[in-house]
Amino acid sequence: MSYWGGWRPHIESALCLDLRTMLRRSAIWPGCDTSGIWQWTCDGEQTASIGYRATLGTDDGTLTLDYSQGTGDERRAITCTIRLETVPCHYGGRRWLFVCPYTGRRALKLYK
Repeated sequence: MSYWGGWRPHIESALCLDLRTMLRRSAIWPGCDTSGIWQWTCDGEQTASIGYRATLGTDDGTLTLDYSQGTGDERRAITCTIRLETVPCHYGGRRWLFVCPYTGRRALKLYK
């Protein structure tokens, strides 16, 4: 989509951290401490990656993201801690959700 000034970025083109996918691929797991590298690919080629450490209890936890931003000599290391919490489901069990570090709202996906 364009506007009078030219091309404008869309949310669909941003990097997305999906909690359901992380749980499905066992990158994070309730009751465990896990760590690793999460990667984004396009046409089989790695486009971005981020290091993570997760500490999950039975009802809440934290996900710490470690990455660098910038180019060349101007790169800086960034550490971001995201709270995780659960809500009960109607038919039993619990659903894990991110707590957005900026708005405080719960979400299944966070975009950069």
